[in-house]
Amino acid sequence: MRFARSEDIVPAPESCHAVRATVDEAPACRESGEAKAIVFSLSGHAHFDMRAYTDHFAGRLAD
Repeated sequence: MRFARSEDIVPAPESCHAVRATVDEAPACRESGEAKAIVFSLSGHAHFDMRAYTDHFAGRLAD
């Protein structure tokens, strides 16, 4: 959710693992003071209803 909100990209399920690993690694580098370039592979997911995502992020969908 954090990635989709900040980047406006809905990752494909396979890419979500790479996104999560990156999200976990970045703070670890910050805390250790180690400078790293963190690279991951991302592919988007074209099968989702983008209107539903827009409505979800705007709080217009019920749980």
